[in-house]
Amino acid sequence: MIFIGDKLSYSMAAVDTLTPQPGNVTAKLFTTGTQIWDAAFDGNRDELYVAASSQVDVYSAASKLDGTIKPTRTIVPVISGLLFVQRVFLDKANDRLYLGVKAAFNGSVAVFEQASKLSGSVAPSRIISGQILGSNFTLDLKRNLLYTSWCCSSPQEILVFEHIDTAKGETAIARRISTRDSVSSLAVDSSRDRLYITGAGSGRINILDGASTASGSAPVTSLSLPTSRNGFAITIDAANDRLYAGFGSLAFVLNDASKLSNGSATAQAAAIVGPADTLISYFAVPQ
Repeated sequence: MIFIGDKLSYSMAAVDTLTPQPGNVTAKLFTTGTQIWDAAFDGNRDELYVAASSQVDVYSAASKLDGTIKPTRTIVPVISGLLFVQRVFLDKANDRLYLGVKAAFNGSVAVFEQASKLSGSVAPSRIISGQILGSNFTLDLKRNLLYTSWCCSSPQEILVFEHIDTAKGETAIARRISTRDSVSSLAVDSSRDRLYITGAGSGRINILDGASTASGSAPVTSLSLPTSRNGFAITIDAANDRLYAGFGSLAFVLNDASKLSNGSATAQAAAIVGPADTLISYFAVPQ
């Protein structure tokens, strides 16, 4: 099952297959009444973590959700000046939750232990701060790296932070990677050391191999998809080597992601086409 979020309507859809085919997709639609920024799906526990405004709503029996939904439990981060929870990243092996948060004039990543047991108002065990965009980061848990973009850099860059399993407080940038386009979304396949990037490049996905050691103007592979829209969501299902990318109302499903090259995706049809006013903002696949 895949959960797909629409940033404009505050709604979410669930598709029962991980490999939807063009023209043959059945989806369940959910409404929550709150602004949904992101979601993470614990497939083993069948729990969905949803970044909903300034909290995280957790839904049990997620695969059975339908219609207007209500959370089983809610995690309210106790963070001074908190405005939004914008990103949810689940470290299932360590039962740890990384939240991209926006507070007054800054972004950071708040870390919570024992994620499966949390409920109510909870202070993070630590906060990783620095030049981190809370709405756009991804983690390489194998190498303990954090990749993020920064809203105010010129030229555009991806910033890399190390030791995120223990980092706390103001954290120094370990490396900077120059990018061809502005960066809206990042996903990393840690088993293959490959970083996937979407942004302002119309219909383009940029791929960086050897991401964990890349620095400066590193070479990238650029894939052209059949759309002129900008990309705002990208997720890798590393276990199945499958990439999900959202460009406006179009969702693309790319199999054999590790084999993608400059021309391999040019004929790929959109697997899911939403209403014209849809802005796909995230995919949550089983972890």
